[in-house]
Amino acid sequence: MKNLIIYTLICSFAIFSTKAATVDSTTLTNKIMCGYQGWFTAAGDANPFNIWIHWSENHATPNGTNSRVDMYPDLSEFDADELYATGMTMDGTSAKLYSGRTAKTVNRHVKWMKDYDIDGVFAQLFIQSFNDAAYLNHMKAVRQNLLTSCEEHGRVMATMYDISGASELDFWEKMSNDWVSLVDSGFTANSRYIKHKGKPVVGIWGFGFKDGVHPPTDPAVALSIINWFKSDAPAKYRATVFGGVPGSWRTLNGDSRTASGWTDVYHAFDVISPWTVGRYNSNSGVDSWKSTKIAPDLLETDMLGIDYSPVIWPGFSWYNLTGGTKNAIPRNGGNFFWRQAYNAIDAGANMIYVAMFDEVDEATAIYKVAPTSAETPDQGYWLTLDADGYDLPSDWYLRLTYDIEKMLRDNTPESTIPTTPGPHEDITVPGDSITGTSGNYPAGEAPPKVIDNNVFTKYLNFDKEDSGFTVTPSIMPSIITGIVLTTANDKPERDPASVTIRGTIDGISYNNIITDFSTFLPDTRFQRTVFYFDNTEYYAKYEIFFPTLKNSATANSMQIAEVQLLGEKAIPEPCLFIIYFGLWIIYSRRPLGPGSLLSL
Repeated sequence: MKNLIIYTLICSFAIFSTKAATVDSTTLTNKIMCGYQGWFTAAGDANPFNIWIHWSENHATPNGTNSRVDMYPDLSEFDADELYATGMTMDGTSAKLYSGRTAKTVNRHVKWMKDYDIDGVFAQLFIQSFNDAAYLNHMKAVRQNLLTSCEEHGRVMATMYDISGASELDFWEKMSNDWVSLVDSGFTANSRYIKHKGKPVVGIWGFGFKDGVHPPTDPAVALSIINWFKSDAPAKYRATVFGGVPGSWRTLNGDSRTASGWTDVYHAFDVISPWTVGRYNSNSGVDSWKSTKIAPDLLETDMLGIDYSPVIWPGFSWYNLTGGTKNAIPRNGGNFFWRQAYNAIDAGANMIYVAMFDEVDEATAIYKVAPTSAETPDQGYWLTLDADGYDLPSDWYLRLTYDIEKMLRDNTPESTIPTTPGPHEDITVPGDSITGTSGNYPAGEAPPKVIDNNVFTKYLNFDKEDSGFTVTPSIMPSIITGIVLTTANDKPERDPASVTIRGTIDGISYNNIITDFSTFLPDTRFQRTVFYFDNTEYYAKYEIFFPTLKNSATANSMQIAEVQLLGEKAIPEPCLFIIYFGLWIIYSRRPLGPGSLLSL
């Protein structure tokens, strides 16, 4: 009998990994966290006061002349039970808006965070809102809905207390009472509540601003509050304190109070996040901020052992809110946003705060908004994504944030904005290994035509139903979350009416990704239609079948011009190579789907 010889070699590259579907809630490091306002209400929603808040002046029904927001959200994915009629019109029908009180809508927003790999949010709670019990209940309901949705979608969240406009006399009492209640309820112990340095995170935004609307005026009071959270409170209430501070915190000038005691306040925070919105208005200003603020800030925080979370934002406009300049700080197609992110990461930041996820009031929102005037109400002024001459999809800034998170996580700063950002990129390329489900096709319309990036060629199969192909993307392995089907030149009756996609790691055992997924393709020829679906599993090879056709009774074949599989390549993680009886076997630290060993 031959001797059994096993050699092992630790390797540092490749095999089948991706960022976890559930975000690690033990640290802020390498995370993108967004501010989430959630302050919008609508007449007819679940709120007892039955008025419009933040959408319009004086809580009146929005009519286009009383708007307080500059951007109109993209509501194309919303269901009827999430939308509330306004006094505005679109294409002759009532234009709708959403309410932050609707749990389904908050859940939709958090799902977008998952779809675009955004780690989580700080739920904004303005201390000033404590003066109105009904509105405070609304904001607490939003916070609870955020946590529930984070549980479902594997995101994380924390509470941030904004002291803007609060009373010097009782702001601390209100803040501390809410925190104690939150902890006692078990809220902060939830697995989706973010922890950092071993304690739940609490945000305090506004200490040290010199504008007169951010208490306290005495730095000793601010320092005592931070120290209460850090060490003076009973152990169960202690927290890691995230501070939203003036941009000039380090130098005690500009937007910061100037008394020397404020230095001790800023140095007491566990994480410091200088406010930047409106502090610059061009890429040159962004670069200047990096050299004069971010770089020296990081030197000081590193020396002090404080974490540093720069603030980035896409643009700014509050014409409807204040009558100021329209499109005051242009987004420039995302170049402004991307430059801030690149500079922060290039300077050495390992966490980023995005202002904001949903604030259309000041046009800083990164969620889906109207890309053109055709998708906005007929009345009033609306800032759309094409304002600076760019043709962009409504989710453009979510897509950019996706790539920013990858750039942050992998520490790979890239100064050039990506042309196709986001999780949905075609993982197939011309020349990838591809075979048909049968050989029943013309020589000039063979399976490789379906991935040749040419809509004027096509794949045709006379088997009609259940015909398709198998493709092995050269970037293997990958995770796909969508498919693009482009109609071919001939009769629409031949178009697929449904699709089934299966994936495999080993080429033997296949798992269903989607089954009999309906595809409503237009009769227009050479038309590209995108379909998204949920999937978190990686595969090396895919089978695509078309179970039904648009009209199988009259069609003589199945035809499709192009198929694109949308997804991303898996990220490397450590693995083991094992030589067993002369065969290389790869053992991954993560199971490889059906089995944990893959013979090559």
